[in-house]
Amino acid sequence: MKKHLFLFLLIAFSFSSCSDEDTGSTQDTNNESSLIKIIRQTYIDNTVSLRYESEYSEGRIVASAMYAPNMIPMLSHIEYTYNENGTLASNISYYGMDTTLLLSSANYTYDNQGRISGIAIFADNGEAQHNNISYTYNPDSTVTVQSTNPFDAPGSVYFINSNGLVYKQVGEFGDTSELIYEGTNPVSMLLNGSPVTFDYDTAHDTSLLGLDAGAGDYMPNIALRAMSLAGVAKTYAADKYLIRENHGETVLEYIYTFNDEGLPIKRLDYRNDVLESESDYIYE
Repeated sequence: MKKHLFLFLLIAFSFSSCSDEDTGSTQDTNNESSLIKIIRQTYIDNTVSLRYESEYSEGRIVASAMYAPNMIPMLSHIEYTYNENGTLASNISYYGMDTTLLLSSANYTYDNQGRISGIAIFADNGEAQHNNISYTYNPDSTVTVQSTNPFDAPGSVYFINSNGLVYKQVGEFGDTSELIYEGTNPVSMLLNGSPVTFDYDTAHDTSLLGLDAGAGDYMPNIALRAMSLAGVAKTYAADKYLIRENHGETVLEYIYTFNDEGLPIKRLDYRNDVLESESDYIYE
């Protein structure tokens, strides 16, 4: 159970910003509404299995919580901190609401160019270092990621193109993800040789949502921090809403409802027409 919650800690930041929206640092300061919360419910056989609540301030996630279906008890909650330059500094996970029951924590460091250089992860009430992840920036525009706990977070090599976009990941065990971009939007991916295509909503402006994923001035930080280009990080640079992924016989659909300001107020996620999750966006 501890390891599953710990993995939730690692992916929570990327996930909580509802992975398929723009997660960059561009915010529309003329927009009158600001996002303060996303509530997401996951379903199994049309029954709520888990509920997640993520709180935002100035476009950044500041806290998230995971609940059992009946909202009691809270299973865990996470608090996020940031550096003065806007980069993510740490996330700390607790059992339930009790901040004295530390589950695990992750501290992020950066080099003098603002690029992520390491993640120190602690478990067992924060006293034991569970993993240390390091990033090496090579002259050929690749980034080598190494882990002291390869079974928990295997190492990889990431490739960055001339536009500064992370487009390929080769995993420690030979798994490969490679994206093809149009602008900053990936339109297809080869996932271990299998093709995946992406479709986008073209009628709405993602910058109105004003999300800031804590990358600072170096956008690849988002993908490198997530450690899985095939997962939630695949659209880290997108400036449109992803609405469909075609994985051969599997089709993932994300159906949005927008308000009069052009902001999303609801998202329904389907896998082959079966509802998997529902997200509600709350503004002030």
